Amino acid sequence: IRQAKKEDVEQISDLEQKLLYHHKQFDESLYTTSVESRNSFSNWLSRKIEDENFISFVFTVNNKIFGYITGWIDERPPIYEIRRFGCLSNIFVDEKYRSGTGAAKDLAYCLFDWFKQKGIKYVKTSCDERNNNGLKFFYSLQFEDYSKTMLKILGEEE
Repeated sequence: IRQAKKEDVEQISDLEQKLLYHHKQFDESLYTTSVESRNSFSNWLSRKIEDENFISFVFTVNNKIFGYITGWIDERPPIYEIRRFGCLSNIFVDEKYRSGTGAAKDLAYCLFDWFKQKGIKYVKTSCDERNNNGLKFFYSLQFEDYSKTMLKILGEEE
């Protein structure tokens, strides 16, 4: 596992597409992507990878990327004493490396170490509540429920 570099963006973008496809099983309408999603993500990641408050780590085997994690530091409004949170945004490990490698946990711990070096004490993430494997993974990392994101679909009657 190593820190991602700009030249890794294309391989990470390929894995991101697999992650997005995986989420479609939970809700086809909410997780359908635009035809430009891969290019948009590549452009976004190319910019973010240069940001000092953003990090991505990759899991490699023989110089090929089979997993990644992205995270950043988020600032809360000045009304709070604890202003900075770490955000674990995306994590994905190719199916053939999910069992027995510990790759996903190792990626997460690399991110947690980076947050600690930046003085971050709290890390947040989100997970579709229908994603049982994702929830199980985050609970195994000692994430706790602390907030609930809710969604309302507005119909024509509103």
